[in-house]
Amino acid sequence: LEKVLPPVFANSLPMLTELLNGQAIPPQLHQPVDSNNNEIFETAVKVVISLLSVLKKRTSVLVILQFEHGTSLFPSTMREDQKIFWKMTTDLATLVHKEKNIAGLILCREADRTNIAVKQAIETNSLLNLKGLNEENILEYMSNYL
Repeated sequence: LEKVLPPVFANSLPMLTELLNGQAIPPQLHQPVDSNNNEIFETAVKVVISLLSVLKKRTSVLVILQFEHGTSLFPSTMREDQKIFWKMTTDLATLVHKEKNIAGLILCREADRTNIAVKQAIETNSLLNLKGLNEENILEYMSNYL
């Protein structure tokens, strides 16, 4: 990270190193507001955007953002995690929209139609709504898998 980090983020290197090593706590909106966690998140997103801006000069880039969730005992926690996901998606969508060498792909169960990235997908006719398997297809899928 030290070799590729843009100089403007040099002071953030220790904080980012802690995050990458699992020593910093990623921000979670369902926890009490902690300005340090928010700063870590904001800085990490800015660094990713900065690194993507450098990388796109060398090659085309596809940014894939995926939000997965299974069963959750705490639906409010999942909602807060989704808020974080869609905030990051908004930040990266701004970059994708202005850069020709960067494309974006968002994979999620339910699209937030108020999000700028989803609106851009709708405007460009590139939003795909996929439906889950019906019961018959689930049985066939599981039979083939097993």
